[in-house]
Amino acid sequence: MIRQTSPKHRILQSALLTAGLLMAISPAQALNQFLRTWEDTYPNSHSGNADCSLCHATSNSNLNAYGKALCDAFNRSLPADITAGLKYIEESDSDSDPTASTNLEEIDANAQPGWTAGTANPVYAADVGGGCTYVGLAGVPSSVPLPYDPPVNGEPVADPNGPYTGNVNVPIILDGSGSYDSDASDVITSYAWTFGDESDDVLTSEPTVSHTYTMPGDYIVGLTVTDDEGDTNTNSTLVTISAGDVLDLDIVSFKVSKTASVGKPISIQLAVENPGTVLGQAVATVVGMQGGAEVYRWNLNVYDYNGKGATSFSFPTYKASARGTINWAVTISDVNPDTDLASATTNVR
Repeated sequence: MIRQTSPKHRILQSALLTAGLLMAISPAQALNQFLRTWEDTYPNSHSGNADCSLCHATSNSNLNAYGKALCDAFNRSLPADITAGLKYIEESDSDSDPTASTNLEEIDANAQPGWTAGTANPVYAADVGGGCTYVGLAGVPSSVPLPYDPPVNGEPVADPNGPYTGNVNVPIILDGSGSYDSDASDVITSYAWTFGDESDDVLTSEPTVSHTYTMPGDYIVGLTVTDDEGDTNTNSTLVTISAGDVLDLDIVSFKVSKTASVGKPISIQLAVENPGTVLGQAVATVVGMQGGAEVYRWNLNVYDYNGKGATSFSFPTYKASARGTINWAVTISDVNPDTDLASATTNVR
């Protein structure tokens, strides 16, 4: 009978092959003998949702602490059936997590026996024949699902999901519905979100929230959940926002009168160009400083049609009341993250 392979099994198969765990056996044998072994041994656990990262670390060429324990159980020789190795390490605390939970306790709690929160997770070479030697430390990959460690004393577990991706000015939905309370009541009363972009935090009784980022970049999103006993738990995830198709107005030239007499008008000219694909306008701000004091500030909406050359704008003139140098600066507040800044000077005689 031909058995259809799932995407998850194919990922695990590739990972184990790369790690050297399947030496001297065919991929078909690996599928039938090993790839289902862990799930068959622990059919009620969701720890395996970590896929390759259940045993691997930062790549398929290395292992986390759980993978290392399994490697040690093999004693440099791959067995025909890894079940005994899995059972052998059940009472070990491979990841040395703060709860001191055994691997089996973590598996039963749907936690990660090879990972604990923080950056002090050991990494080992994925080389069964070589003993899987220590190579360094690493943080938990973003692909590894929460919880990393079992909850303590019936406390809740915050799961912000992720990592997320999105575009500037397009709302994304952050989903904390994977959060739970580990005691018998299993009640989460509130979800508090932080977005990493200096916007206001959001406190809600619902597990999902919508948020819009106005600048591209990587943001750390935090979720704190509170249960019906007032206990809290916080975890974070990564949001990556791309520029996408956003308005981009660049400064082509910024010209002011180089010299002027007291009481005579100083001209201020700005030319902008739109090198992108999005039409729109943005605020250009011109500021003049003389003797450490701001003597001029003006905001003006500027725009340019794509591919038709630069568009010029005239700002209101300024009449200086004192001699000295005026330092001028102009900025454009568009969505694109490039620096839209230019400067000039006027010598007032």
